[in-house]
Amino acid sequence: MTSRPILLAGAVGAEAILRRQQRAIGRSNQIDAGLVLHDRLLGWRLQAGWSGGHRHHDFSVRYAVNTRGFRADTPELPRNSGRPLAVALGDSYTFGYGVNDHETFVHQLHAQSVAGFDYFNAGVPRQNLPAFFRTFDFANPNVHSAGRPQTASPQQALFMMNSPFVQEQARALAERSAAAGKSASGNGDLPRLVQLYRMALGRNPTLAEAADVHEFLSASSSKEAVFL
Repeated sequence: MTSRPILLAGAVGAEAILRRQQRAIGRSNQIDAGLVLHDRLLGWRLQAGWSGGHRHHDFSVRYAVNTRGFRADTPELPRNSGRPLAVALGDSYTFGYGVNDHETFVHQLHAQSVAGFDYFNAGVPRQNLPAFFRTFDFANPNVHSAGRPQTASPQQALFMMNSPFVQEQARALAERSAAAGKSASGNGDLPRLVQLYRMALGRNPTLAEAADVHEFLSASSSKEAVFL
């Protein structure tokens, strides 16, 4: 019976030590100001041309950001090396969180021209995940995600209707389809509709989709306003 109080005291003491250590580590995590900027389209972005230090309980390193807003651990684009370019996509591990520019795995791949490629680091630190990704159910990188259901939440619909990013992309797509539609053969709106589907979805519209669009355009007071 006397062992229980001893075990309980030991557990309480261990918990207190761990919590104190956790707070100390948290306070030690300091990054020089200016790395992350607010962006009206993406929610946030890395500041182009930034360089600074990151001090942590486990490391002290320096980061640099290139003129394109990505980790400056490889030469700037464009390059004239004659080698094909491989772009590394990922989270904090790809970005190189906690290591210097010359220590990232993307830098090592590029320095050795692995498989005959040039490499470019487009990693995104997950500590500052853009709001755009969160809105559309970006997978949690800390857990296994073998399969994810499709979603169509109200927040996603509101984003698609009101986001300046979506509006700019829709305007650019309409302008591209207008130019392509002029050179397409056929009469009416069908050639341009086909061009829009091919550009946006990589396929032709189904008969049902074409009928829905035709009905929508017929009910519109101005076809040009709908497309442009």
